[in-house]
Amino acid sequence: MFPCDTCNRQYRRIISLQRHKRLECGKEAKFECMMCHAKFKHKHSLLRHYNVHMFHMRESLADEENIA
Repeated sequence: MFPCDTCNRQYRRIISLQRHKRLECGKEAKFECMMCHAKFKHKHSLLRHYNVHMFHMRESLADEENIA
C-alpha cells in the first residue's frame, strides 16, 4: 500500500497516489450542489450526486400520482 504523507489515505497503486496528490489532496471542493449545498472536488462527482436528487424527486412524483 502507498500512503499519502498529507492525509494518510492509502492506495494500492503508486499511480493512484500520484493522481490523488496532484488533483485531490488539499484541494478545496469547488463544485456545489444547488439543492443541498454539498460540495465536491470534481464536476463528475457533482453530476453523479444530482442523480440522487432526481431519484428522490421521481419517487415523490410517483407517490403523488398513486395518491391522486
